[in-house]
Amino acid sequence: MINDAMPAKAAAQRNSLHYRFGRTALVLAMLLVLLGIAVVAANPFERQPDLFLVRQIQMGMTEAEVTTIFGDSPTTTTPWQIDRLYAPTKGQGVAKYWYCDAGIVRVFLGNDGRVVSVNQHRYDREVEKPTMRKIREFLRRIGLL
Repeated sequence: MINDAMPAKAAAQRNSLHYRFGRTALVLAMLLVLLGIAVVAANPFERQPDLFLVRQIQMGMTEAEVTTIFGDSPTTTTPWQIDRLYAPTKGQGVAKYWYCDAGIVRVFLGNDGRVVSVNQHRYDREVEKPTMRKIREFLRRIGLL
């Protein structure tokens, strides 16, 4: 009786390990598929326009002409990096933003749809937040930075 139970128990353990391995492989395969879908959806290889193209924008150009320079459609949502730099414009026109490789371009279009002003904001020129500055200063004083 003991001899008959031992092979059955060993077979059950082998099946259990095989089942666990198969289940783990299935979960890993599903994660890889989801990762692939996320990469395709995010399109990290999409090339952003060059920030130096801002030099080609001239006053009086239309939005269509600016769009052909950048090759991408703009957004009217103010980016969080520059949301406090400009006063709201009420009825004077609309600001359009293009995300470029090294910064953000803000083009202000007047009521007639023509460029009134152009500004560029580089990503590496971000102002350090006061709280972070205080933390860094404190760490320098105690010798940790």
